[in-house]
Amino acid sequence: KNKYIYMYNLELLKVYQYKNKKRYGKKKDGGYVIGLLKNKYDCYISCGVGADESFTRDFLKEHNYLSKNDCYAFDGTINDYPYKYTKNITFIKKNINNYNNKFNTDLTEIIKKYKNIFLSIDIEGGEYDWLLSLDNELLNNISQIVIEFHNICSGFKSNKDNNIIKTFKKLSNKFTLIH
Repeated sequence: KNKYIYMYNLELLKVYQYKNKKRYGKKKDGGYVIGLLKNKYDCYISCGVGADESFTRDFLKEHNYLSKNDCYAFDGTINDYPYKYTKNITFIKKNINNYNNKFNTDLTEIIKKYKNIFLSIDIEGGEYDWLLSLDNELLNNISQIVIEFHNICSGFKSNKDNNIIKTFKKLSNKFTLIH
């Protein structure tokens, strides 16, 4: 029975064939593969900046129709954005969370303003609580997500329906894993 549950959970990680993909950013950590969709994005959001923003640089160079007013980077753990990668971004010194205060945001106000958002997220394990707190109406405003998930092995080997499994189930209702 435990093997069946483990295999069922792994189905949530099934990668689907999608031929029209491209890698942005450097070849190691900091670079990501995305699907090349036909729609134009109306917003770019980067959550969890870190020292390397080569993905953002390459993505915004390719999608140069996006203005600085529609491109956001969030990270409360750094003092300033590494602008050597791009100046076409509005930096907000806040962490992504499932609540709002002086140091955290749930992104609700920004997500409400747009309909075709590209979201890049690497928030060191906070992705599960935040994604689970996002209602489906707001999730529908996001066209594509590139995300670095943390600690997924612990969630997929357990028998309990924890936040990792709940998050993948929620995302599978709207998104298809392509890489």
